[in-house]
Amino acid sequence: MEKGLAYLAKRQRAGGRWGRKELDDKYGQPMIGKTGLATLAFMGAGHTTTSDTMYSDVVSKALAFLISEQNPTTGHIGKTSSYGHAIATYALGEAFALTEDPALRGPLEAAVQQIVNSQKASRDPLLDGGWSYYFGDGRESDRWPRASVTAWQVMALESAKLGGIKVPGHVFKRARTFLVNTWDPNRGAFRYSHDPSRLRSDYPLLPGSTPATMFALSLLGADIADKQFAPARRFVQEKAPDGYRYTGDDDFVFKAQGNLYFWYYGTLAMFRAGGQDWRRWNSAMKDTLVPAQERDGSWRPISIYAEYAQDSDGDRTYTTAMNVLTLEVYYRYFTPLLKVE
Repeated sequence: MEKGLAYLAKRQRAGGRWGRKELDDKYGQPMIGKTGLATLAFMGAGHTTTSDTMYSDVVSKALAFLISEQNPTTGHIGKTSSYGHAIATYALGEAFALTEDPALRGPLEAAVQQIVNSQKASRDPLLDGGWSYYFGDGRESDRWPRASVTAWQVMALESAKLGGIKVPGHVFKRARTFLVNTWDPNRGAFRYSHDPSRLRSDYPLLPGSTPATMFALSLLGADIADKQFAPARRFVQEKAPDGYRYTGDDDFVFKAQGNLYFWYYGTLAMFRAGGQDWRRWNSAMKDTLVPAQERDGSWRPISIYAEYAQDSDGDRTYTTAMNVLTLEVYYRYFTPLLKVE
């Protein structure tokens, strides 16, 4: 894992960011989310702006970059979608929870307010309380909120709350209701969204939505070790890591083969569930992820999502950050959200 952090440190650009500045039609600037993930990876290993450790300066420059990209009017961080903004807010929230640095409070409060303002309000229970793709300029890509987007917003808000930032209780209550309502009993999994066109498509479910929803619900007070979550835990366990490789789109979706995003959330969810579920998952993850790390500390990009994040053989930031974050759970490094009761 230390080799992974060393790789990320070498890939940090002069301004504190990771990734290119190019815009993607769907996600905006992936560099915002990539910078947030890399920053979280360093903090998950105990490196903060005040830790006076090897990578304190790396974290300081990264946080300064994220703050410099924040819109002073909306609080949105960067020209990016709800994914990038939530991940960046999560990083600011964790930094503030760990250090109580007063310079972070204002930007964090503004970023949190942007998330609160973007929560869907509707009389339709399939819409209310969730989050869709939103952008700093007020755009939304469509009306259907998504479980995975919502999970990141919950993580960001919970992290800010741990640091003492006030978040209205009704925001969490409505988010929990929305996530509970994404359960699809016929498929034994949580839906990505209720969009009818999605449910009629070749890929009605995206596998990462189930562990992401489970983890978010655990932060919101649900006991995901309870028997009512047994079908969801089984869905995750049936797709446990089995080799570091990509074998096609169908395997990526239906089996979560090579799906690092699913592995990350599966690790978080099974860690929170504990017991035999954690031990089984942990064994599969260890056997798959640890041997796949390359000599320079990086992991080879194999995920469809790595393409969206603009990873390449020359810049493996997203892939390496995701895998380091996953291994930090395995090695039980300090991560505030994992200690939420």
